[in-house]
Amino acid sequence: MHYRLFVTATFPLNESSESVREQVYDQLVNDESFCGSGGRFGTPLCDWFVIGGRWSGLFSPKPEYEAYRTAVRKLIPSLPADRWSEKEILQHRDTLEQVWKDLGGQDCSPYFRNSTCLIGYDDDAFVLDQSTMDRWLEPYLGMEIYRDANHCEFVDLDGHLLLRHSVGQKWLIIIDYHN
Repeated sequence: MHYRLFVTATFPLNESSESVREQVYDQLVNDESFCGSGGRFGTPLCDWFVIGGRWSGLFSPKPEYEAYRTAVRKLIPSLPADRWSEKEILQHRDTLEQVWKDLGGQDCSPYFRNSTCLIGYDDDAFVLDQSTMDRWLEPYLGMEIYRDANHCEFVDLDGHLLLRHSVGQKWLIIIDYHN
């Protein structure tokens, strides 16, 4: 089963997203408790992971998904409203991408991202902002890690508690992992 993991970590604020994603990937791939052999009596959290993956673009400063779908339906009324086949998406690739760009989307739209790209896309790691803290990380305030019996939803790689003043000070990275 695939899970989403929010990771915060301290890196220079002027670091590039690519550099941060590479460093986080290296740190996690070398952490035996995350994605390793696990040892005789212990098992790691996952057997596979990527930066972004199925959740690539989740934090993109992009238009709301519904606004994107509405715009696409107006331009391509033949596309089904709720579920599009890969063939239909590829047939309308240029139009779908142009609508994405026109509405402020960055990189390629989530429909065309490679979900197995090891280090994801630029918007899969960024300096934590207030709106993202409020919308996604509020439940983890005061925690260093949030893990239940089956999976982990949040971890700070520095071992720090997530605090309100983490906004503008920490990077947020989205991870897709399989367990």
